[in-house]
Amino acid sequence: VAMKKSTIWILSIVMGLSFLSLLYLQVSYIEEMMKTRKEQFDSAVRNSLDQVSKDVEYAETMRWLVEDISDAERKALTENNTSLGQNNVVRGTQRFQVKSRDGKIISDFTFQDWPEMEGNIIPYIGGEEEKSEKEPLRIWGEIKDGVIVPATSPVITCQCIRVPVLNGHTAAVFVKFRKKASKEELVAKLTEFRGVPQELELPSAPKQFIQYLEEDNRPQVSMDVDYEKGMGVSVGRLREDTVYDWKFVGLSHNTVRGAAGGAVLCAELLKAQGYITKK
Repeated sequence: VAMKKSTIWILSIVMGLSFLSLLYLQVSYIEEMMKTRKEQFDSAVRNSLDQVSKDVEYAETMRWLVEDISDAERKALTENNTSLGQNNVVRGTQRFQVKSRDGKIISDFTFQDWPEMEGNIIPYIGGEEEKSEKEPLRIWGEIKDGVIVPATSPVITCQCIRVPVLNGHTAAVFVKFRKKASKEELVAKLTEFRGVPQELELPSAPKQFIQYLEEDNRPQVSMDVDYEKGMGVSVGRLREDTVYDWKFVGLSHNTVRGAAGGAVLCAELLKAQGYITKK
């Protein structure tokens, strides 16, 4: 029986629409699978970077403890016999203990082991003052003929003091501008700052790099050092100064932002900008 042309056209259109629908469903399914795989990959990368950051942080902490504290421990045990009790056992006071994730003790010491730090601060940290004054100028400088030429301004001077705190660098900053800004302008510049890592949304980059705290007693190491998983900076106590324009207090995590996490973030930025490529 011959079919009418109209019937053939209708069947062809229906079959074509059915094919397109199936094709659309398949493409949608593939896109969803690729999206899910990408999310899983991104999550795995973030977890890996977090783990690397923690590993480097532990290594950096152990290096700092071994280099800066072990000498003091040995000196205390060999020269300061008054800190030893019966059977040459150190009498315990306030104890600081750093462990790895598997429970292994990296360092275990007390103020009795490092008596000069008990109830004390030391107005010297070898190399820190020179580094704090020169490194920012290298960052603000330029590269000429393959060599970093530091900037000549701003002029930075500092005094570094060792305090009995394991994690956290606190800075009391005094600053003078060519043109004095208002407090509102300064706070806005701080809190709204977005660098290249934020713009590229790198895995280790803090979403908000700098937070400003209004409370008079902030920032504090115990409350603010882990801001943005240790990758952010906390600022507070911004107020006018009688000699300079403004003064404030800043806090950052020395072994995360200042070492492990900062190194991972630098690697992420180099990868994103094409300096690190797959072989």
